[in-house]
Amino acid sequence: TVLDKLEALEEQFSKCERALAKWLQVKRQRFPRFYFLSDAELAVIMSTGPVSPKMVTRYLHRIIKGAYSLIYATRMTASGNEVLGIMSSDDEAVMFDEEVGFQTNGLADMCIWFSDLVQKMQQAMESALFNATRRADGSLNPQDEVIKESVQIDAVVMHVMWT
Repeated sequence: TVLDKLEALEEQFSKCERALAKWLQVKRQRFPRFYFLSDAELAVIMSTGPVSPKMVTRYLHRIIKGAYSLIYATRMTASGNEVLGIMSSDDEAVMFDEEVGFQTNGLADMCIWFSDLVQKMQQAMESALFNATRRADGSLNPQDEVIKESVQIDAVVMHVMWT
């Protein structure tokens, strides 16, 4: 009967839902920042991300606080998917020391890619903070202009120098 078929379809659908939830949980365990996303958003990232990282940019601010967009390579030899830096909503750029590459053959692991992205961002911020602190060299006073880094770096360096 039709009712039996509907019940069988509902059972199959429930199995699919449970399998998807389990799979998404594994992805969240591999990259904990994915806990900030809904199941639907994470499923979109996992399904469209391996095609192009540009497809996941709209979710970036949910994964990395303060991040608004990615800066992509535009040189002739680049595929356009190499990430060179990250941009805040205030148009402050943090350029990475080395680019974050991306496989566009559908085999890209988004957990690894996002982990690499976060690691490169942290290294770039650490390097910028170190260089700005070294440039400041203890000679700052309240009337000095900013150190010409991002607001976040300027605030940390000024705090370090004044304490």
